[in-house]
Amino acid sequence: MLAFLVPLATISGCAGLAGSVSNNPGPSTLSITNVQAISTTTTGAQVSWTTNVAANSVVNYGTTTSYGSSTPVDSTMVTNHAVAISGLAAGTTYYYQVQSTDSKSNNGKSGGHKFATASVTISGTITPTQGGSAATVTLSGTASATTTTNSSGAYTFTGLANQMVTTGQTATFTVVASGTAPLNYQWQKNGTNIAGATSSNYTTPAATTADSGSAFRVVVTNSAGTVTSSAATLTVNAAAVAPTITKQPTNLTVTAGQTATFTVMATGTAPLSYQWQKNSANISGATSSSYTTPVTTASDSGSTYKVVVGNTAGTATSNAATLTVNAAAVAPAITTQPSSQTVTAGQTATFSVTATGTAPLSYQWQKNGLNIAGATSSTYMTPVTTTADSGSTIDVVVSNSAGTATSDAATLTVNVQSSGGNPTCGISGDTSNHIPTDWSTFVPPAKGQSYVDSSFGCTVTRITD
Repeated sequence: MLAFLVPLATISGCAGLAGSVSNNPGPSTLSITNVQAISTTTTGAQVSWTTNVAANSVVNYGTTTSYGSSTPVDSTMVTNHAVAISGLAAGTTYYYQVQSTDSKSNNGKSGGHKFATASVTISGTITPTQGGSAATVTLSGTASATTTTNSSGAYTFTGLANQMVTTGQTATFTVVASGTAPLNYQWQKNGTNIAGATSSNYTTPAATTADSGSAFRVVVTNSAGTVTSSAATLTVNAAAVAPTITKQPTNLTVTAGQTATFTVMATGTAPLSYQWQKNSANISGATSSSYTTPVTTASDSGSTYKVVVGNTAGTATSNAATLTVNAAAVAPAITTQPSSQTVTAGQTATFSVTATGTAPLSYQWQKNGLNIAGATSSTYMTPVTTTADSGSTIDVVVSNSAGTATSDAATLTVNVQSSGGNPTCGISGDTSNHIPTDWSTFVPPAKGQSYVDSSFGCTVTRITD
């Protein structure tokens, strides 16, 4: 009697998960990104990829770049694709090409990829080491099985490969045995009989992570004896978790000529894919968790940026962040300089400046190189002047976020009114009474003493009692 455990049968599961679908007209081309082979075993692999629009799925594969085999076309329209390839040889390099077609018959391909299936390791002693036609060959050691050589004396042991499923899926094991009927079967998990598992195949309940690492084998008996198959190990991977965005991109403000960098943070089963969009259109090559714009111009202002994060379980689209681009600041330029002023003592003088540049502009007037407190507008009026102010220089510093500009210096000249036959100050022939502005506190000087009149700048000497 002989028995051998055949590889895990096809595992039920969906070929892909639908991404978000928009009612807006789709792009005129179909692009494929993030192509990779995952969950590679001795007899199969799962190939995944991402498309920019919902499309169907098919994989062409083979041991050369000519491929030669194809999976059935999965007509489910998805953006995150996952296709299982089974029936492969262990320890072999396979080349593959993924292909998708959308609802508008736009077709995309990405080929030249490759993966290698896992190798099968057999430990034990093979007896005899070389058999003739139809000789019985036995493998003994940590695993045991029996097979029969072909007409050339070659022999093959199968069923020793470990198997892999995802949480929630089932796994089916099958054994083929020969011998005098009836044959009885008893499947075992970790060496313990499984109740009711008494046929030539056994399907597990929905697997959990607790089942990972379990060994399954079958004992086949008849009236002549018993044979135990080799054990196969079941690996159970956690079910993929769809992406969740934990930190959204934020609005950014830059100046024309600068770049802007948007970032996103997301959780979910790896690998995560990223596709940034500007105004809802995919940005070529923007496929990482952050995106830096080219040098910005004023035309970029108001654009929105978001990112679609995907994996085999689904997609998540971030909130849209708005980019504001301000015109580059222009440093101040003085277009009208302050002009020199001449006044009579007791008068005021007004200086003004005109400047251009990015608002807001700030002003600081200076007298003889020193800032004048409170003189911060585009014009400056002096206090009432005296002859001591004559010769002072007045300038202004204009500034904004881009720089500063200092005006030319204007000169203030203060004269004392004087003409032939007239007094040195005051008004000739004036008979009016001029009450000092500080009359309420004015204290007349003593006879022979003087004071300076604040209105005209005259020195007045008291000559009577």
